[in-house]
Amino acid sequence: MTHNLFKFKTLFLFFILTIHGNNFAKGIYTEIVTLTDSIDHKILYSAAREWVAKTFVSANDVVQLADADASKIIVKGCTEELNKVGLHILYPGRIHFTLTIQCKNGRYKYTVDNIIHKAVHPKTGDNMDYGPVSAAEPYGGFGPSGRITRKGWDSVKEQADKLIESIIFSLKKAMKKATQKEDW
Repeated sequence: MTHNLFKFKTLFLFFILTIHGNNFAKGIYTEIVTLTDSIDHKILYSAAREWVAKTFVSANDVVQLADADASKIIVKGCTEELNKVGLHILYPGRIHFTLTIQCKNGRYKYTVDNIIHKAVHPKTGDNMDYGPVSAAEPYGGFGPSGRITRKGWDSVKEQADKLIESIIFSLKKAMKKATQKEDW
């Protein structure tokens, strides 16, 4: 009995990690979120615009497309600076991404893709990008360059995943709030 329980837990954990890991391995997070049929796409679009304005420091700089007729927003954003992990990440940089939000009556779809690491050497100004976070190895690989170790690359991927997940959580929270009528 204990062996079967252990086997089940192991398979379940593997399944969860595979699903979660596959999204990140592909470099894309996407979901269609169904709310209530009665909520108009214009209300959802407005809520998404408000969320972008509150979430990004300079919303006008990051919004690449805001089409009210199509209820579609495209944002080119970047995260806060990543944490260094000892000597494993010498140039932490930031994670850059594209976020697309599309709204229809009662639902919306978000897609986060083009997730890449970008950094600049603090003294020389040289490009120190590690490249797409979905890649098995960073640009330039590992090793003698001393730019990043395998542990560092894994940390970049893990931090990027957590940051993207927090952005998605924030968006979902804001969009759900749009379904609640305010009577002030």
